[in-house]
Amino acid sequence: MMGDEQKTEPTKEEFKTAYAEVCQSYHLIDDFRAKLLGFLPLVSGTGIFLLFSDTFIKNTNLSSRYLPVIGIFGSVVTLGLLFYELRGIQRCIRLRFVGEQLEESMHLQGQFKHWPHSIGRFINEPIAAGIIYSMVLAAWVYVALISSWPSVAVWVAVAVFLIGFIGAWCFYHYVTHKEEEKWH
Repeated sequence: MMGDEQKTEPTKEEFKTAYAEVCQSYHLIDDFRAKLLGFLPLVSGTGIFLLFSDTFIKNTNLSSRYLPVIGIFGSVVTLGLLFYELRGIQRCIRLRFVGEQLEESMHLQGQFKHWPHSIGRFINEPIAAGIIYSMVLAAWVYVALISSWPSVAVWVAVAVFLIGFIGAWCFYHYVTHKEEEKWH
């Protein structure tokens, strides 16, 4: 009968394999997030600098009427990458809790349970990502607005930064809290 199967405890080797897979997945996601986090502000900052460079504008005959379209494009791409980052954060938090459980089961002092994930629960990778993505998003919003509404461009960009950063911070704490409830 299907219901009469006995559950057996995983072997030490199965725990080791599962732990290795969790570690590898965590590091692959974290590594990709770090590369993207470094690449996005570099490319965006260079692009925005060139857009407002006198030499670039004179050599390309770039009209300010294209700035809104360029800014909207940059904003949408950055927002998409921010959503991708939030999903990566969610996965890393889940893997961290799975890793903690495996370390506890294996009586192991590993990288998940005994390694600080933040300084004062505020300074960590997800918060840094929230700052960077929100700033890049705000910069692209500024580009989109500066030629049409110069008087409000800075204020809207500041609002976008604050909303994005606070939203990312809340998302990080919400996901962490949900995982803590699930695993503890």
